[in-house]
Amino acid sequence: MSEFLIILGILILIPALIGLFRGHFSILKSRGRSAIALLSALILMGSGAAMNPFPSSTPPPTESPEQFKAAAASIPFDRLAREAESLKGSKVHISGQVIQVLEGTPTILRVDTADYNISPEEAMKPDFEVPTPQIVLVVRKDNAGRVLEGDKVEIWGIHDGLASYVPWTGSKITLPQVTAYYLEIKPKGS
Repeated sequence: MSEFLIILGILILIPALIGLFRGHFSILKSRGRSAIALLSALILMGSGAAMNPFPSSTPPPTESPEQFKAAAASIPFDRLAREAESLKGSKVHISGQVIQVLEGTPTILRVDTADYNISPEEAMKPDFEVPTPQIVLVVRKDNAGRVLEGDKVEIWGIHDGLASYVPWTGSKITLPQVTAYYLEIKPKGS
């Protein structure tokens, strides 16, 4: 369906632009900007829905949620990133703070799993280093309700290996990806 919208938008946009410049389409001539903006929006909506940059081929779990959670291992970010191929398909448990929610089908979360709980004494040490963000892409297949940026979450899912994408800055980003089957939002202050 979304590919159809892209093609339809292109087929309408090109003649509209040509007609606008030649003066043949009186409707577009009088309302050219809004018509072109509407057509562009249709194309962008269609193209966004057509591509899922983070596909997940992970089959849904067959065991109970309790069994799945008990079998999931808490694997540090470094291992998720370095040993992605050997850990692919593993049941994992991660927790962190949601730094971005990408609404869509499916919804994608960017979750920072770094531990920022630093004591004042530790921060005063001469060899102290500020922790670097440890971002994991999370493809949501749970039914835990709406998650917001800033929420602290606990996730149980399947490690999908690495996923790459190119943001608006143009440089390729590669991060570990987890398909979440169970998600809990932690209470504020925890």
